[in-house]
Amino acid sequence: LFRSGRGRLCLTVSGMDCRGVRCTWPALVPVILLLSYCWRSIVCGAAAGFGPPSAVHLKSIDDCISFDISAPRNPGKQRYDESDFLYDIVIWKNASSEQQTRTNVCSIDTIDGLALNTTYCLKIRAILIEEQKRGPFTPVYCIETPQKVLKPQPEHVRIHAVNKMFILKWDWDYTYESNVTFTVEYTREKCLIYTPNKPFWTPLMECQDIITTECDFSRSGFDFNGKYSFRVRATNGTGQPIWSKKIIFDPFEDTEIGPPSYKKLEIGDGFLSVNVLPPGELENQPMSEYDLTYQALVWKNSSGPQKMYTERQTFFTFSDLEPNTLYCLKVRAVAKVENKTGQFSPMKCITTAAGNPSYWEALAAFVLSAIAVFSVVTALWFLSYHLKQWISYIFFPSCNLPSNIKECLQDKRITKAYLSYPEEHTESCCIITETITEEIDQTFGNHENKHSKQSSRDSGNYSNEDETGGDVK
Repeated sequence: LFRSGRGRLCLTVSGMDCRGVRCTWPALVPVILLLSYCWRSIVCGAAAGFGPPSAVHLKSIDDCISFDISAPRNPGKQRYDESDFLYDIVIWKNASSEQQTRTNVCSIDTIDGLALNTTYCLKIRAILIEEQKRGPFTPVYCIETPQKVLKPQPEHVRIHAVNKMFILKWDWDYTYESNVTFTVEYTREKCLIYTPNKPFWTPLMECQDIITTECDFSRSGFDFNGKYSFRVRATNGTGQPIWSKKIIFDPFEDTEIGPPSYKKLEIGDGFLSVNVLPPGELENQPMSEYDLTYQALVWKNSSGPQKMYTERQTFFTFSDLEPNTLYCLKVRAVAKVENKTGQFSPMKCITTAAGNPSYWEALAAFVLSAIAVFSVVTALWFLSYHLKQWISYIFFPSCNLPSNIKECLQDKRITKAYLSYPEEHTESCCIITETITEEIDQTFGNHENKHSKQSSRDSGNYSNEDETGGDVK
């Protein structure tokens, strides 16, 4: 670069001299852009103390672009390790000017969810983690995604996390391949622990070569404050393994707070006390990482207006409740700092105690009791009085008998007449009547008559009515 005799700036590129050739601004635009990039690299690299990443390797798989970034080189100066850097990646479609920036990306990672049969361009710069300094960008790299996905993948990979219970699930099209096993791999999203001698992806022990589309890794000992990536591999034993898209799981951010557990409910005179256990306490995995407060929702008769109570502790006391009334409640934990609202516990309903009556209630009860007692006493007296009269009228009449009847009643002879004597022993007797009629033949005489004999017996004696007539011939 030199100044010509007419005051123009001319440029010598690759040994070509522009002297004697008229320099124009359009011809200098590419040169200016090249010099600008070199100048920014020199200035930014000098300011940050390191240059752009030394190497970038890209690979397109289905709708993903995977990359492997090498740390910047700094010859003659302080040497940095791979784990000292994170990276900013700016990516855009080649046919569009709209750019997307991803910050704090690890050196080995994947960008998924891209359009098929599309050319993407990107540029990368390094971030020194300790000092939070950013170096210059690399030149632009472009790569094209394939036209279509060649094989089905494990899809909809997701993690259901409640308290510290973690279950990873995914979907698989068994019409493509039914004899298949799955293996889950993970890596920590933070690159501070990355070392080149250690594999980047680690198989999850509880989820190796399984045939179900879910696995429970609650006991794997993950750091609750860490950040992890998961992917699922499908293998049929003969072909190449098929990988799912990567998902990122942050336990602290993505975990749902479960419901508290009831420990004790106590009913008192006009109050109700409830003691609950923190979420996860029953499973011996308390959510101690959160600063929890507790909210209780209380309402009357299963349909009344609801009232919210908030406590820092796990103990609630609800006072000024109506006696002998059904109240329902449910409790949840809330982490206000993290803006997390937990799940409600199951609804619990309980009837309050009868309680002590008020002054007016006591007075009314006394008056009613007095009226009842007076009514009962009056009724008993009335019944006893009339019963006495009836008994006296029946058994002790007040009217007097005539004097002559009284004298007869007082006469002992008459009195004896009414006495009962023993019955005299008698024999049973009967009267038998027998009649005999004889006809005497007229041949014995003209004076024959008909004679009748009658025999009578009475008490064993015989009597003849014809005694005066002499003997019978």
